[in-house]
Amino acid sequence: SLFMIQRLSEAFPLDSRTLTFELVEQLYLVTGGHAGLLDAAFHSKTESSWGKTDLAATLITASGVWNECDSIWSGLDDDEQSVLLTVVNGRDPGGEATHWLEQCELVRRDANGVPQIIELLRLFLMREIAINRPEISLDETHRALIVDSRTVALSEREFLLAQILS
Repeated sequence: SLFMIQRLSEAFPLDSRTLTFELVEQLYLVTGGHAGLLDAAFHSKTESSWGKTDLAATLITASGVWNECDSIWSGLDDDEQSVLLTVVNGRDPGGEATHWLEQCELVRRDANGVPQIIELLRLFLMREIAINRPEISLDETHRALIVDSRTVALSEREFLLAQILS
């Protein structure tokens, strides 16, 4: 991965003050060394703000980086996506569940053994989930659930359960 960063920096010359050793480390950390994300980062035309702002927050706004994250996410099956969401939400689904994602280097375990997702993918998922999350509210008067402005009638038991969960 560090070799790839070196090669990309030669192919896409940056101001020598821009690509410091610290910045190379940051670039490696936020991309997880993922080849597609590294390539997208160097094509992002955001290098003028590298080192001045949060690198991951800057890169995730670039369409190529966002699209690469979307491609990674879309390439995972439902079970793998579920495991990634569990990790994003701060829970450890266990080594067996994360094994394949660790092999793909989408998830790494920190020094305490806690699974961590690539930062750019984490930001993508946090924004994607927020974008695609339905608006849900409980209508106490009609004892119904409202999902994206649509009313869903609930039985008494369902309503009580929804009250408890809300």
